[in-house]
Amino acid sequence: MSRYRTNVALSLKGDRIERGAEIELSAEEVAQLDPADISPVDAAPAPSEEAPAEVPLEEMSQAQLKARAKELGLSQSGSNADLRERIMLHLAGNADDQSDEEGSEGADESADDQSDEEGSEGAITSE
Repeated sequence: MSRYRTNVALSLKGDRIERGAEIELSAEEVAQLDPADISPVDAAPAPSEEAPAEVPLEEMSQAQLKARAKELGLSQSGSNADLRERIMLHLAGNADDQSDEEGSEGADESADDQSDEEGSEGAITSE
């Protein structure tokens, strides 16, 4: 018997086994299953499960660029050059936003407080 992790939900011996569960299977049981449905527990993770290696944007294929754009919540349309530029601008903008956030948090909060006060002048509140 060997340990396997399910890649999909399975029905085995009348029992439902959820995706990601670790189970022990005999060689006969393994032979009856689709190899894509299970992975040996002690085996290296499938490539889709590994953290992607940092590939420079200039070396990424269009599929990789689209995946990166999707990951960042950006539009996935356009040429490779468009995708690279969109991703670089987004990443550069996030780097600037993170450094700006440290110094402007108080300003944002006071602006929120002012808008709350303005909108609550005629509001009915319960205590």
